[in-house]
Amino acid sequence: MLSRLFGKEKSEVKLEDQIKNLKNIGLELSPGFTIEHLLKEFDRKEFEKDPYKLLLAVMGGEVELEDQSSVPLSNKVWHFDTECIEDRGDYVRIANRLCDLSQGLLQITNLKDFVDIDNRQAWISFSLDGQEYKWDLKIENDWVDPGIFSKFAELLNTKSKTQRFIIMVLGQDCIIALAEHDQLQKLNQLRGLDFDYL
Repeated sequence: MLSRLFGKEKSEVKLEDQIKNLKNIGLELSPGFTIEHLLKEFDRKEFEKDPYKLLLAVMGGEVELEDQSSVPLSNKVWHFDTECIEDRGDYVRIANRLCDLSQGLLQITNLKDFVDIDNRQAWISFSLDGQEYKWDLKIENDWVDPGIFSKFAELLNTKSKTQRFIIMVLGQDCIIALAEHDQLQKLNQLRGLDFDYL
């Protein structure tokens, strides 16, 4: 009782329990990745002193393979830094990652982008279900145009009545995932999480 009154630190949540709780909601590591991959990034104590946020951020990152290519630790969650636009290909990577998160709902083809920071021009184009799209994007130094996320969210809404992109802003970075309404509610019941629809 006294420890509660005088602000005892919140109890830690074991890393294994965090992984299990997220998996029960539908956010999990991709096949082939285990807790050992997570512990290469951060010490167990770091994961456990501020449960879930760090775990989701690491799960949403990438691991480098022997051939120098990178793959996501999870295709269910993405840790995204908004200060990332430097050249052509940057918006293609964003679009591909959102499509991967959509679990097959968004199957775009003919994906191209153009980025010219100096002349303040950027666009992305692609095909979806036989329709051509080309979106002009804003240039603000190397910050992403947040409008690309709302546009992809709108596209997803035309493909599914239940699945939505969700986001939790951490600062200049954020965590993005795909969820149904009940998954969103369950996530937000976990300590420290505050997801909303994208």
